[in-house]
Parts: sequence; structure tokens; C-alpha cells
Amino acid sequence: MKKLVNMFLIALMLLALTGCEIPWLNPNPEPDPDTETPTEGLNQEDLWDFLKNKCFITEYGILDYAYYFKGGDEFVISADHLNYGESYYFSDLIDFKYDGNNTYILEYENHYDAFPHGIFVLIFDPKESNRLTIYQDMYGDRVSVDLFEDEPLNVEEVMAILKRYNYWYFNAYTGSRIDDYYFFIDEYDEDVLTERGSTSFGRVGDIVDVEYLGVTLYNIKIYYHGMPERLDFAYDDYYSTNQMAISPYVDFIGYNTEMKFDDLRFFYPETGLTLEQLFEDLNGRTYYGEERIYNFEIRDDGTYHIVVDNGFKYWGIDDWQVKDFKFIGSGSHRYELKLAYLGMRVIYRISYDYREPEHMYIDAFYLNGDYQWYDQLVWD
Repeated sequence: MKKLVNMFLIALMLLALTGCEIPWLNPNPEPDPDTETPTEGLNQEDLWDFLKNKCFITEYGILDYAYYFKGGDEFVISADHLNYGESYYFSDLIDFKYDGNNTYILEYENHYDAFPHGIFVLIFDPKESNRLTIYQDMYGDRVSVDLFEDEPLNVEEVMAILKRYNYWYFNAYTGSRIDDYYFFIDEYDEDVLTERGSTSFGRVGDIVDVEYLGVTLYNIKIYYHGMPERLDFAYDDYYSTNQMAISPYVDFIGYNTEMKFDDLRFFYPETGLTLEQLFEDLNGRTYYGEERIYNFEIRDDGTYHIVVDNGFKYWGIDDWQVKDFKFIGSGSHRYELKLAYLGMRVIYRISYDYREPEHMYIDAFYLNGDYQWYDQLVWD
């Protein structure tokens, strides 16, 4: 064994004398040229080759500014598709600088009070040319905006976005029930779209063509399947072209239809909350019903409670503890809670949209399923 160690040491000495480098003994090895990160960025012309004539959007899609890099040096923050706001055009590039780590500093001649200067910082990786981050000072605030290329979609890509969720819904609170309208993917045929309103009138159709209009907006041509004559709302097969705002980078869609709306209404995916998330959202709030007052609480022992003040008509305060919970969904963003108090048990079916927390609706049932009462709640 000692002879083997000596032979190994002699071999190392010979390699060192011949000038050969042993990488794992070198305290400062040279980087592999094949894996070295480039230190030189793009010049302005090459950067524009990646970005020009593209529309970039934020996570708010059609509801926010769009960003364009035009021919030459022109850079536009556009509100042309909005019903509010001003578009900003920057065309006189004073300075362009690469600052390392895929960071570019652009300085433009500035003519707008909204901007204290015309300096914009872009974080752009050519390997991910469909997205970038821009830093800008606007109205005294420095903001970081993630941008995504709004690439035109085809029918299959539109359907792929819709299929991410079973239900998309729009709610309008009319003072009584929720006036909802939603559409969902057919559970038996994922290429079929079903639309339904609060009156339960619905229709089923196939998206057969899409036309890109700009800033996530499309003309969507739908072939609607006819309803049998035996139904009160029977109709024949027909085609309809409606507008839809949709993008893989935006968590809502805009949609209009001659069936119900004139303008775009915004639909959100029905995702539902866990029990913990629901009460974290509601904890400490007081909701006022028609005859009752509801307080939602998380106790120190980790239990979840709905404290109901029944008022003068029904008397007393009930401290209901949640014993079981499930998300029902199906377009109604409804939750079922089984509650217990002093040996009594009831079921609350709560319709609650965390995006619009001012309203809530409760249907109360006895444990055997018999209906008790319905209440419309407002958060004060």
C-alpha cells in the first residue's frame, strides 16, 4: 500500500514539472469556455430586432397599458385600446447603455409631466425573447413592470386557456340574488363551450375561428348547437361572432355576447378557497343580513366560528363552530359548511367571491337537508 501511495505522489510531481494543470488541484480554475456567460450585451439595433413590431402586455392585459418598440428608436406606452389614460411616445433616444446581467438603460428626450425623466431600465434575456421587465419612474413612483409578448392565438390555443379551469364566471349584484353568467367546458366533450345565465337559460357551441385584433382582443366565431323544439327556449343552429380578450399571461378573460351584454364583461376562473384561506379572508369581518348579523372568527385554539346575532325577532346569539367544509363551485363559488352549537347542527351554503368581498349569500339547511332560510349579506 505504501508503494502505491509513493507512486501516486511521484506521478503528480511529474505532471507538475511538465506544466500540465490538474483542474481539481487548481484553486482558481479557468471557466469552461463552452459554459461561460457572455459579458457583452446586445447593441441597440440587435435589441430592437428582438422587440420591434411586437405588442407587450402586463398581467392585467387589456385593462392596462400596452408597450411597443417601433422602428428606429421609437418606444410607445399605449393607452389607445383603453377608455382612459394617455399614450406616451418616446422617439429621441439620447443614450443607450448595456449595464451587464441582461440590463439595458435607455434614456429618451422626455416631454411628459407624468415622467420625471425619460430613463427606462430593461431586463431582457434573448433566450426568453417573449418577456422582459421594465423599470420606470411615473408620477413620482418607481415601478417594476413584467411584460409579456401578446402573440396571436389560434383556436386550439384559445381553447387550451379556457380548459385550464372548469368554470369562468361574471357576477353582477342586483340587490337580490347574484345575477351571474358563466361558461364552462363540457365534461363529456372538452371542445364544447357551454354558456349559462342566472335564468338557467344556456347554449352550447364550438369555437370555430379566431381573429386577432390586438392587445389580447379577438373576434371569436362560435357555432351554436340548436335546442330541441320541445323546450320553451328552442332555437336552430347558428353562428355568432363575439369579442373575447384572452391571454395565457392574464388570469381573467373579457367576453361579450349578444345574448346578454353589449360591452366586454370580465370573467374569472372559479378556483375556490380552502377552509383556512376562506376564514383568513373573512376573519374579523361583520356582515349584515336582512334580520341577522354575522361575525367570522378564528379562535386561539385554531377553530373556526360564525357568530350569529339573531336580532329581536329570533333572539339570542348562536356561536356556530365549523365541523366540516367543502367547496361546491360549479359556477356559483359556493361553499358548504356543517356547523354545530349546543348539540344543534345546521348546514350553511355560502356563496362568496373573494374578489368582490362586499357581498355574501347564505342558504341555511337542517342537517337532514330541509330548507331553513336564505339571507343576503353586506360587509360593513
